[in-house]
This record gives sequence, structure tokens and C-alpha cells, in this order.
Amino acid sequence: MFRRLGRFVWREPLAHFVLGGGLIFLAYCYSPDAPPDAIVITPAAAEAAFQLRADSIGRPLTALERSAVLAELVEEELLVREALRQGVDRQDVVIRSRLADKMRFLLSGEPPAATQEQLRTYLQTNRQRFLPQGTSRQAELPAFEELEPVLKRQWAADQRQQNLHRGIEEIRRQYTVRLPGEKLDDGPLHRQ
Repeated sequence: MFRRLGRFVWREPLAHFVLGGGLIFLAYCYSPDAPPDAIVITPAAAEAAFQLRADSIGRPLTALERSAVLAELVEEELLVREALRQGVDRQDVVIRSRLADKMRFLLSGEPPAATQEQLRTYLQTNRQRFLPQGTSRQAELPAFEELEPVLKRQWAADQRQQNLHRGIEEIRRQYTVRLPGEKLDDGPLHRQ
């Protein structure tokens, strides 16, 4: 199969054109005098896009398909830049919501796996949450081994929530927030 593909690339003028165009494009992107607003598709981004497309169709991409993927990446970047230039991100409630959701996801992060000691401490601190429903506060907890999978999931969810709150607070410190009915002085916010 690869031999056949190699013969195709070697003999087909269209493949030469596509590969040559790709090389020129990459050379232009990495030239030191590229304008600051140049659209640069890094080799890593291109390879990731190629792999995603190959995975979706279940086979390696042809040279022509690789060229089409590059064209789609450039088109997407052009459209995103123009949308930002026109302020679409500031005017569209759905886009703003998606951007905020993406930031929440990034800020929450994936916590490291909890140790047995952390899980035991977490269980004691949150004992009431893990009692069987309808039992009294003095009821016996199920065995740690039975609760461990649930504890791991809940501990990780709580850690992500804490990461999110810390991240939002860090970002909040970078901005001055002015709400309706408040005036901005040199000090903290004051109600009018």
C-alpha cells in the first residue's frame, strides 16, 4: 500500500504541486520577516489535525487530503480572527457562554490521584455525605473499601471545584469589578 502511495506521489504532478505548496507555505510561515498578522500553522498543529482527520476516516490521508486539511485550518483561523475583529465574541451570548465554560474547564484541571490517607481524611470530614440514605448521623459507615470508588470520584470533583474557585479568584484580582449602583473610587468599591 505504501509502495503504491509512494509511486503515486513520485509520478503524480498534482502531488508535487501540493507538497511544493505546503513546503512554500511552511517556509513563508517561519521566515523571520513574516508580517505580525501572518497566519502560522505550526507543524505540530498540522500533524494533530492530520491525525484527527485520519482517525475519523480510518486510514492515512492522501497528499490531496492533507492539503485540504491545511486549507481548512487556514480558513478556520481567518474566520476566527475576523469574528474577533468584528467583536462577535462580545456580542453573542452563546459564544461568551462557551468561552466561559472553556475557561471553567481549563481552570478546574484534573487533580492528581488521591492517596489512601487523603481519602480517609476526606471521608471523616464529609462523613454525613456517605451515610446510607435514611440513616441517623450515628449510623455506621460502610467499609472504606466499599466506598473507595465513590470517594475517589467525589474527592476529585471537589478538588476540581476548589481549583476552579482558586483560578477565578486569581483572575478576579487582575480586574476591577464595577457593578450597577456602585461607584469606583481610589479604594474599594462603594455604593452610591
